[in-house]
Amino acid sequence: MSEDMMLPVGQSNRKELPPELPEPSTAGRKINRHSREHCTGQIPVGPGGGRIVHLESHLELCWCLTLMGRESTADLREQVGFGWEDEQGEMRRHWFDFFVTEVDGSQIAYSVKPQARVSERFLREMSQIAQQARESGFVDDVRLLTDENLDRIDLFNAKLFFAYRRPEPAADRLAHEIHDAMSGLCKLGELVAYFDKPGDGFRAFVRLIQSGHLKLVRHEQISLNSNVFKARKVTQ
Repeated sequence: MSEDMMLPVGQSNRKELPPELPEPSTAGRKINRHSREHCTGQIPVGPGGGRIVHLESHLELCWCLTLMGRESTADLREQVGFGWEDEQGEMRRHWFDFFVTEVDGSQIAYSVKPQARVSERFLREMSQIAQQARESGFVDDVRLLTDENLDRIDLFNAKLFFAYRRPEPAADRLAHEIHDAMSGLCKLGELVAYFDKPGDGFRAFVRLIQSGHLKLVRHEQISLNSNVFKARKVTQ
């Protein structure tokens, strides 16, 4: 922390904002609400009240949180259909589990599947679907997400982002002031120490990490010992 940084100690009290109801899901097919073989559920994604996203497995939940936790993700929708032609020339429909629009405007379709269920036949089929989806302009890329390529650090941080996503105006204002006055590398705990209530400060700085205004020095689970630096100034 810069030695000439002088800021008042925060008087933040966590006051919940009025709840906003999420918009309905945009899933292109009916989602089973109950299953004896796997878990099902739903979560809100996006700003404000968000929009409901239906999930059909715990792996989908983990990947949904991870994708939404990425700074590059602008929007995420589930169960988006694509018509494709199989080897026999028959038209079929594939339902992508997630359809992500990136901040730069590119669109990526994702299929989620446990690695144990990824067969050679499935990979051949997905290769055909991916080629046709890209060539038709439906998406810029198609990717397969499994439990083996799920980064546990990304998932841990994504869970924090989701849990602390709701703004806390007083805490966020103080965090913005501290952020804009800081220079060099700081431990997250040093920044949180400016708050009377450390929990308020920690949540506020997690939101700044999620928005990309603060950056972690290392790829690690966010904690008070994490070193961070200012990536860009907060726009009030």
